[in-house]
Amino acid sequence: MKPSVTQLVVLDPGLREQGGHHPAFILALLATDCFTGDNSKLRVFANAEFTPSAVFDSATNNVKYTAFFKTAFYRYFYESTHHPELPHFIRRLTAEYLAVMQQVVEDDCQLGTVKGCANILFCHALGWEHATALADALFLFKKQSGITLRVVVILMFSPYRKTASEQYDSQLYLRYRAAFKGLASCDGVSFFACDHETSKAYEHILARHISIIPTPFVSARKYRPSKPSKGKKFVLYLGDSKATKGFLALPNLLEQIVKLGQHEDVSYLIQYSLTSKSEEFLAVDKTLKKFAEVHPNIDVYEAFWSEEQLHKTLASCHALVFNYDSSVYMYQSSGVLWLAACYNIKMFFLSNNWLTREAARLKSEYIMCDMCDPKKIIECLNELSHGDINRQTHYANIPPLSGADYRAKLFGDFEEWLSAILGAH
Repeated sequence: MKPSVTQLVVLDPGLREQGGHHPAFILALLATDCFTGDNSKLRVFANAEFTPSAVFDSATNNVKYTAFFKTAFYRYFYESTHHPELPHFIRRLTAEYLAVMQQVVEDDCQLGTVKGCANILFCHALGWEHATALADALFLFKKQSGITLRVVVILMFSPYRKTASEQYDSQLYLRYRAAFKGLASCDGVSFFACDHETSKAYEHILARHISIIPTPFVSARKYRPSKPSKGKKFVLYLGDSKATKGFLALPNLLEQIVKLGQHEDVSYLIQYSLTSKSEEFLAVDKTLKKFAEVHPNIDVYEAFWSEEQLHKTLASCHALVFNYDSSVYMYQSSGVLWLAACYNIKMFFLSNNWLTREAARLKSEYIMCDMCDPKKIIECLNELSHGDINRQTHYANIPPLSGADYRAKLFGDFEEWLSAILGAH
């Protein structure tokens, strides 16, 4: 007999800030109709520092938030695999994962629903250290309780990374290989990937097919038909203020744009949530706002944007500039790029990394430019402002994808995929 209620339990120690892919993932779940009826519930275990009311509307009784994890999820993400504190970090996170599993089952027992409710644990954005902790917790939980939990893991982070000397980090890859093989050996665990490259990387590690999920950041429910704005709007930055996404380089970019001339019909938009109060970030914040005061065609928004505001802006956007760090994003995905591709926005890249390869796979119009050459930047912006871009040269080095059309697969129906997951208990 099938359980009458399915509860999706999201374990997300990284859900701490208002912006970024962690809250965006929860918003994507809430945007579906999966948790509006009586058959499915959503429970979210977030970081202890997260304030749900700042982002989510908790009006529905089928959604419950618990501020739980005290571990700083990304504390060692970019550190050496030999960092002396990593074993302690993994043990702490293991204990927290285990405590969540115990609490979920205990709550069911107290409500008398342990046989009438199927729990599906949902984890995304796992590095090797997080996967190690999750696998250890699952092993301990089953040993103590005899219960096999169903776990859905969304693979988001690549096992590939380059070192400071631009060499591939073989030690990191071996850590990922061992961690995810260990997680795959646990009963009840299934894997899905968020993009083509990640899927292929983990297929090599796990020797199994890894399906790609429809990106939760884009759906028919959220998508707005493009509305041409007066003139052309170029978005220079969107999202949390991060050095790796080019935030600190924005004053220099704006200075070059202003110095070398602008078209009267072109406006520039910058939106960010200030995530650091360091002198460097505060100085950039101050400079950007001064630019906006002096130049009427430069708009700066230092504020958290709702999904509705984000989609409204992208629907009227002509081009989007990416200046992501080549080393950090050589194998790291970007939800902003998927949004730009979905809206068929022209893309302007100041660095070469995963984003340029993904733009080519999605058959987007884009152009690359050297950040070190100010005049070239203006030439590239001018090219984006006029007509279509010849894309054939960019696609030449991208291997063809087999099977179904990648764009159709990536921008498919996330709610349909989620409903299938919830119904397959």
